[in-house]
Amino acid sequence: MKKRISLILISLFFLISCSKPDETQYTVSFNSNGGNDIPAITVTSGSDIKEITPVNKGFAFAGWYYDTKLELKFRSENPINSDFTLYGKWTPTALNVSVASYSANTSAITSFVQDMIFDNAGNLFLSANDGIYKISTSGVVSAFVTGSYSSMAFDSNGNLVALLPENFQTTINKIDVNGNVTVFKKVNFFIADLVFDKKTGVLFVSDGSYGKLKKIDANGNISEFASYAGIGDFTIDSFGNYYIGNYLYINKIDLEGRNSSFSTSDRFGSNSLICDSKGNLYTTSTFEEISKITPTGAIVSFKLEGNMGSIRGMTIDKNNNIYVDLSNGNGDFKYINTILKITY
Repeated sequence: MKKRISLILISLFFLISCSKPDETQYTVSFNSNGGNDIPAITVTSGSDIKEITPVNKGFAFAGWYYDTKLELKFRSENPINSDFTLYGKWTPTALNVSVASYSANTSAITSFVQDMIFDNAGNLFLSANDGIYKISTSGVVSAFVTGSYSSMAFDSNGNLVALLPENFQTTINKIDVNGNVTVFKKVNFFIADLVFDKKTGVLFVSDGSYGKLKKIDANGNISEFASYAGIGDFTIDSFGNYYIGNYLYINKIDLEGRNSSFSTSDRFGSNSLICDSKGNLYTTSTFEEISKITPTGAIVSFKLEGNMGSIRGMTIDKNNNIYVDLSNGNGDFKYINTILKITY
């Protein structure tokens, strides 16, 4: 009997010693919410994750969270037993910027600037009361087309799509690289802004008369996408979220057209809204101040020093450098335009 018991114990010991721990592999993804990209990692069930700290200039990293509302905080000692995504949280600190003149040849632009945008080659286009101007990569300023244009966007073929408003109607013109103008669409409402979604090939316009965000397809067919309150600038981030602002707040509109309050501040004039490649939003106020806002609404602001004029147009290049146009009237109904390049 003792022999039998001994054999059973030996067999149990053998089974326990030879059994393998759970080596299931799980994937942990990271959404840094405006910081640098963090690649997904593969971990073994039950193991810990070493803390990874992203970077977003102007903000201090405040930890990873399991949920998009940033309420359930992740801790590295928590066991891993499924695939999941972690979301980054940020706390504003300070944004240290360097400001320099972009072009010394802007004296030829003596009318009020409405918008500015880069093409894929790095040329800067400015729409003004008397036409659209082109500033080459070498700083040469030239008149591109005439007309009192406002908002502009580039389509996927490199054509400039620009608004020509008149009373309560708007003509949407398409302008090729040689400056040839064709009418794409005329509408019987005032378009406050437009954005071309290169992923879908759809042109989005904000109907300033009725507070509607509308889609116009390649054939010129119009459909309503979402509603909003107030008239302001409009932009789309690299993830397909839409933002529209006015003088009180900024609204975020998701891919399904659902509208939600994104950020509220009395600093916002929302003369311009732009997004960088990481999904951070930039907006201007009437007080020569620019705010950087993470996708979750954390805000850090900086002020342009000196009385340089009101911020009009604002844009961003492929390296996430910001450019602003400052306009000052000289008393003769002419404007002195200064373009600044802001790096940080």
